[in-house]
Amino acid sequence: MTRVDRMSELLSALRQQLTSKAESRRTEASSASDAGDDLVQSEKAETLTDLRRRLGRELKRYDLGSKLELKQARQNFFESVLAWDLGEQLPRDPRFGLMIRDVEETIAADERTSNELDQLIVFLQNDSLP
Repeated sequence: MTRVDRMSELLSALRQQLTSKAESRRTEASSASDAGDDLVQSEKAETLTDLRRRLGRELKRYDLGSKLELKQARQNFFESVLAWDLGEQLPRDPRFGLMIRDVEETIAADERTSNELDQLIVFLQNDSLP
């Protein structure tokens, strides 16, 4: 098992745990109607667009020709995406920064994945969503 496989399993387990907690809270609060479910889906899609816009703005401040700034841009990307996906309370955990560093180092160790991530960051940096 490679470091990337282990990191994927870790993130998957974390996502599953947080998702089950969120679902149990939602069930306890109330059950949503079908129309409400459609609205939640719509809001999630809008949130994804907002995340994309925010990432584009944040990543523009990095000079990707600098190895240090590219590393910082990657970490910023991971912080934003994981906080969006797993919950805004996650970055408050003192271990979050260490996890981000480990994720970035793991991705950087795999040349193909690293190149794909860099291409995504360049795309987001140049993306001009209104």
